[in-house]
Amino acid sequence: MMSAFLFSACGPKLLTPKTRLNTPVHHVRNGMKLLKMDKFEAAFREFSRANELDPKLSSPYVGMGLVYGHKGQFEKGLASIRQADEFAKETEQKLIAQVGYMRLYILGRVKLEKQWLRRIEDAFRKAKSASRDNPEPYYYMGVAYKISHDYDKALEQFVRVFEIDKGFVEEADSEYEAIQKIKRTMP
Repeated sequence: MMSAFLFSACGPKLLTPKTRLNTPVHHVRNGMKLLKMDKFEAAFREFSRANELDPKLSSPYVGMGLVYGHKGQFEKGLASIRQADEFAKETEQKLIAQVGYMRLYILGRVKLEKQWLRRIEDAFRKAKSASRDNPEPYYYMGVAYKISHDYDKALEQFVRVFEIDKGFVEEADSEYEAIQKIKRTMP
């Protein structure tokens, strides 16, 4: 028994893992996953927790704004994304805020503003200036063009997502195929 004790004393010490689960970034990621599954209350809790941990981080405000948008509370959503835009200092955060505007205007469209498509195009230009190699703004711009029945412009955006090939490819492919079907049935 004594030798077992000596062997364990000479072995490597166990290190306790640093927690990565209670970080703002982790809560934002969880919130985005929950938002995608239409679990709005749970997503809002995740975004709120991220905001508690870092009130100056912009991405939780984007998430909360999108939850408000899904609930039809577009003015609250817009106010939240405006806060995100104010706090966005880094390039990635600026991109996230602009994509947040795009997504909210897609959700709200005319309920938010009659010139909703122009607002999305403005946010798209700003998002592109933040990062040309991120597929997310191109995808949502394509969705906006599809909703506004400008199918050729929508297809251009989805093709750009394919060219970048860093995400949103499956989603863009699905939208691309849907537009192709629509165009085949048009006179």
